[in-house]
Amino acid sequence: MQVLEILLEENALGSVRPVEVVANVPVSLLVPALVEELNLPQTDSYGRQLAYRLCSAFEGRVFVLPEDKSLGASGIQPGAKLALDCYLVSGFMPTRMHNEQEGYDRSFYSSMTLTDYNNHPALDKHTSALTPSIKKKGRRLTRRTFILLGGAVLGIGIGYATYRSSMNSNPPKMEPTVVSKRTPLTKPTIPTMARALLSFTQHQQPVHAVAWSPVGSMLASGANDGRLLIWNTAGVVHTQVQQAGPVRAIAWSPDGQKIAAGAANQVTFLDPLAGTVLARSTHRHTAAVTALAWSTSHPQWMVSGALDKQAVVWNTTTYHPQTIFTRHTSPIESLSWAPDGQTVASSSHGGVVRVWNAANGQEDHGYYFDGQTPLRASAFAPSGTQLAVGGDDSIVRLWNGLVCLQQSQSEFGNQCMDAPTHLHAHTKIVRTLAWSPDARLLATGGDDGLLAIWYPAQSHVPLFVVHHDAPVQALAWSPDGKQVATGSGNTVTIWELQ
Repeated sequence: MQVLEILLEENALGSVRPVEVVANVPVSLLVPALVEELNLPQTDSYGRQLAYRLCSAFEGRVFVLPEDKSLGASGIQPGAKLALDCYLVSGFMPTRMHNEQEGYDRSFYSSMTLTDYNNHPALDKHTSALTPSIKKKGRRLTRRTFILLGGAVLGIGIGYATYRSSMNSNPPKMEPTVVSKRTPLTKPTIPTMARALLSFTQHQQPVHAVAWSPVGSMLASGANDGRLLIWNTAGVVHTQVQQAGPVRAIAWSPDGQKIAAGAANQVTFLDPLAGTVLARSTHRHTAAVTALAWSTSHPQWMVSGALDKQAVVWNTTTYHPQTIFTRHTSPIESLSWAPDGQTVASSSHGGVVRVWNAANGQEDHGYYFDGQTPLRASAFAPSGTQLAVGGDDSIVRLWNGLVCLQQSQSEFGNQCMDAPTHLHAHTKIVRTLAWSPDARLLATGGDDGLLAIWYPAQSHVPLFVVHHDAPVQALAWSPDGKQVATGSGNTVTIWELQ
């Protein structure tokens, strides 16, 4: 289950409240659950029936979210500002919104400004083409249905009205699965600084790879000294394995029972506790391995990328290649899995990002290209569709990695013409980046020695930066999202965000 924090507009003045929802629940189920859970009115002061729909604002325009898609599939990111807009209905209820592609002016009133009806008349089905004439649903989603669905709404910020237990004349005798209003969730804290907890100095040459174990008790690091070290958060080394060359990539399996290392042209699978080699590929790649990533949704899949311009999807049960992706025309620098566990993004030295299906190697849409600059790092957010990419021009780019709105034909195939958002803070090459587990924060590191922590949904300026004495070549978030490990020079530092 993927949890997504959104900011739900509270009134016409723009004040918002944080709400946690399940990211993969269809909007058609989420809206009634939100309406009921927030105790919003079903009729206006004249007794006329109201309907609600969930909207998102973008560049001054408001867009109705498709009811047949989840927030994640609609590209809603953590921290996004949404609103439940209401309007009058008269025997009709819109049930499908997926054909509404254009934004509209926000001319109908908010659910929190019903008393302003005389000044802001609502639009009924006769005055707006935005309200399709579709028959009303046979029943509305009751609290009983909401509970049986497992709860689309996980928690509401302080100040929301308590759910009225009298909504049903004969409420079921069961414990609710929504968060109790006796212990309301507070807005997640936004870090403003980082404090160094530990400096791990067991490597003899610069560190190029850091990965946190899924349970958070162990870390793995690899360096130019060719050593893969597995150690606990106190800095005690448990396992040491010499590799065939500089270790440039590390990936843990989702269950923590396996670890993969990329060194020279080899991909090695190991038991992290015993340090024993489970399998090793010495010939599939013909140049240095630069990237490894393990699918969290399909734990039998791991993908490797190399300077030979190939990406290989491995079956980690048989340790045989399943898919080989050969569409890149320049060396692959980074790889990342989308939240669906079957889509891979790969960035190259030539400045191209390709998004493709791990099962068959087919591209999902046209490639991204935003300048002839090597793209060294890429990361899909753990939920949603946002893809972050960092490159040699010091810019961090953000794309909607799963959806391309504008495509054109080029000599290299279909190209996605969607312009990315640019984040500026670094002054040199961006070497590494990663999203926090809750997909709210983005950490980036580069040759300027900076670790930058961003909240992209709120600002294009970093929350803060941390200076290192050497280039930041690698970083990783702890599973609880409270700490970040950075590889800079010969040292791995664990930082606590505060």
